[in-house]
Amino acid sequence: MRRTLLTASTRALADQRQVRVTANTEDLGRDNIVLVTAGIELANYRKNPVILWQHNPDWPIARALTVTATGGALEALIQFPEEGASDRADEVFELIRAEVISAVSTGFETIEAEPIDPRDPGAGTRITRAELHEISFVSIPALPSALVSERALKSAAAEAAERREFLAKLDQIERAARAPVAPSAPALAPDPTDPRIELRQLRYAARAARGGA
Repeated sequence: MRRTLLTASTRALADQRQVRVTANTEDLGRDNIVLVTAGIELANYRKNPVILWQHNPDWPIARALTVTATGGALEALIQFPEEGASDRADEVFELIRAEVISAVSTGFETIEAEPIDPRDPGAGTRITRAELHEISFVSIPALPSALVSERALKSAAAEAAERREFLAKLDQIERAARAPVAPSAPALAPDPTDPRIELRQLRYAARAARGGA
């Protein structure tokens, strides 16, 4: 099997844990290879549409829901498992959402190939027929044009709702902390349910998140 790395454009599909990628284009890669998209055989891959991490067969992280050849490009819609099903899948998905990982690579077996320019051995190889074995997310691709095209990002509405919920809770805790304490209350050990303790913890967490002391 010969593997070619393709930089993929990543678009994340909100709340669905899906990623759309361009897994192949017919550009000349860093490995001096052009893979003709129309010559990629997909039948066997579609029976087991595995998505790997760094081409490691021991690290399956997702499945391709669709894989199609369109206008010289091989495109795939990738579905990650539910959160918690795989620590590695969760980690890779979050790296993709954070735009740390934006590249994919294809693993395939060459069936037919020809020189790009028979007069120039250094011009590279054109693979006219190949069988796709797997698609991987990778940190360093061979084909700069194979990129993630759509990432699953949290929607703006969901983020706004989370902010409102947090601020409402903080306001509730601050109101409770300002409430007068009965003077006859005995001096006992701190009550872990005291809202003032939770308020201090929230403030400490906010300072830590901002990198403060």
